[in-house]
Amino acid sequence: MEEFNRSLDLLPQNSNQTIILGGDFNLPDIDSENSLVLPTATSKGQCESLLSSLDDHALTQVHKEPTREQNVLDLAITNKPGLTKSSRSVPGISDHCAVLVESDIDPPYRRSVPRPVRQFKKANWDDIRQEIRRHWAYFLKDSPNNSVNEKWLRLKSILIDCLNKFVPTKLFSARQNLPWLTKSLQKRQSFTKERKFLKNLTFGLNINY
Repeated sequence: MEEFNRSLDLLPQNSNQTIILGGDFNLPDIDSENSLVLPTATSKGQCESLLSSLDDHALTQVHKEPTREQNVLDLAITNKPGLTKSSRSVPGISDHCAVLVESDIDPPYRRSVPRPVRQFKKANWDDIRQEIRRHWAYFLKDSPNNSVNEKWLRLKSILIDCLNKFVPTKLFSARQNLPWLTKSLQKRQSFTKERKFLKNLTFGLNINY
């Protein structure tokens, strides 16, 4: 339970974040309906520690059905139980049932930011060679007095400076901008979708449109 508590401490504190935890906790001595430790518990300390940890981090255990014999060993824990539509045990591939949780959660979508890519075919290699030769004399002069790490940092700085000066960059956009998806092709796709939709209404067919 110490590792579990340490992991809970690493969870984001932002209330907008949806947290879902699951796994085999192997603690059958907890009354899942009432979140209480059974009087006959043989692992009372671990059970109380789990319930206390869930309370401290505002988490709720939403799975109530047994996952092995009559015991609820596999748990589903979340900070937003109101989003949980259902949680049930289904046949698994081991001696435990699998926990199937249905939640009303939309995955976040982040637009990709255009990223710079170096155009090495357009690099000014003559200026790069000249710049490296200019720095090389100072590099060799200071080299005996520097450590291996200092030498590497100095060399790295020279190379990055040459890249920034003499290798142009180009911004590449995300895949939302598909150059082959022309307006005529988009219009054709829209027409095909509408035709299938009307055919489905007319003949009662189950066609994906």
